[in-house]
Amino acid sequence: MTLEWLRRNMEGWDEQMRTYLFTTGNILEVEEGADGHGSTESKDLGIGEL
Repeated sequence: MTLEWLRRNMEGWDEQMRTYLFTTGNILEVEEGADGHGSTESKDLGIGEL
C-alpha cells in the first residue's frame, strides 16, 4: 500500500515504477537504454538523502 501511495502522490514515481517494476523485460537492459549506454547519473525521487 505504501508503494501505491508513493506512486500516486510523488512526482516521477509512477514513471519509474512503470519502467522498472511493472515490466517483464530485463531491468539492466532497460537501464542501458536503446543506445546501449548506461546512465551513471543518480535520479532524485524527492525523498531527500538516505
